[in-house]
Amino acid sequence: MTSTRQQVIDAIWGGTLPSAPPEHVHETNLTYGSIATAPGTIKRSKVLRFLLPGGLWTRAQVYWPQAPERRVALIWHNGHGGDGWLTFGEALRRGYVVVDMAMMGYQGEVAPWNNMAIPATYTLAGGGTVAIGTHDSFASVVAAGERAMPVFLDAVFRVVTWLRDRIGVTRVGLAGHSGGGWTALLAGALDERLDIVASVHGWCPIGAPGSPNRDYEQTAPELFAQRGMDYPDYSAMIGARRQLLVTGSGDNIFGSVVLGQVNIDAMVTSIQATGANLAATVFTTSDHGIVVAEANYTVDQFDLVFGCPRYVAPRWSGTLAVAQDIARITNALAGLPRRGTGGTALVPVASWNGIAPTPAGWTAAYVATDLGAGNGRIDISEADYLRLYDASQVATLPGADQTIVTSQRGAFIGR
Repeated sequence: MTSTRQQVIDAIWGGTLPSAPPEHVHETNLTYGSIATAPGTIKRSKVLRFLLPGGLWTRAQVYWPQAPERRVALIWHNGHGGDGWLTFGEALRRGYVVVDMAMMGYQGEVAPWNNMAIPATYTLAGGGTVAIGTHDSFASVVAAGERAMPVFLDAVFRVVTWLRDRIGVTRVGLAGHSGGGWTALLAGALDERLDIVASVHGWCPIGAPGSPNRDYEQTAPELFAQRGMDYPDYSAMIGARRQLLVTGSGDNIFGSVVLGQVNIDAMVTSIQATGANLAATVFTTSDHGIVVAEANYTVDQFDLVFGCPRYVAPRWSGTLAVAQDIARITNALAGLPRRGTGGTALVPVASWNGIAPTPAGWTAAYVATDLGAGNGRIDISEADYLRLYDASQVATLPGADQTIVTSQRGAFIGR
């Protein structure tokens, strides 16, 4: 018999999910982490550090966008390491607040927080220690009568609380890759504040055909066998909230190449039959890593759930002279490929006429609209707007035009 959400929470957390704020919040400078590689995308950043059971630590990095900021957040969970920039970079370009996380043990850090990296030492509440060499070492923690799951999930729940209570985010979603996909599934099932979850290359019932070897937490008896539950049960628990299952054709761990697409489809159908709002999508991939199409799809789905469509015809209003400069600069960038198009140049096809933007992914040639008395306006497509935030594309402009772009980005409205 499967357990209810509250029964799982009672067993692992004693009644309520953890919600305490981080123990340390550090404002970073503009050369820290991903900021150094994306100066036109990230405005500012904080590092949150969380004390976990056993004296272990983990961290989350919060990024605020340069683009007009929305009051919605995407938590990206890298799982066992890896780079989530494809996904959370796209979210930043669309105005999301983004949180970048990974599992305990897969984030190096200097003292006094060096227990975020494996090897580490878990200090038992009842006395003694357990050497954590891999995640499988947590079986010894459980054998000693203590709970392992808080190490993997506590920080996620606490981040959700921090986003809502401390910085006023109104909607939160969680997506993750591999072990981060496992995290998204479990956290989404247990925390009803998450409006959408996406498991990217990280979902498969235990013992399914072709199922890989997994770390302790991914088969933990206290979450699965002892509760009479498996991955589909947690997926069904998410219910009417949006859930994405993203798989890669060439993924040799959780993809159809090893699991069989027929088996994946059958599992999805059985979950959808419970009434769960689950969408499953297969993308062409060569390995376990994610591709641009998966990242864009994930953020597109977040936009749909949050009622925040992608930027359509952002508008700049001000002096006619500056509007004319922006129109000229936009046209100068029009022949460059939009980020994520694989290098295929987009062709200017029409002039903006105030009625409708050009088809998604295309570029138009724009002119400023004279509003009289020295004022002007320019409406540009989403693709052009994103070019103005693409440092590599803006770098192709003369220095004076780069200055105009930098100073006027924040003046666009109507997103």
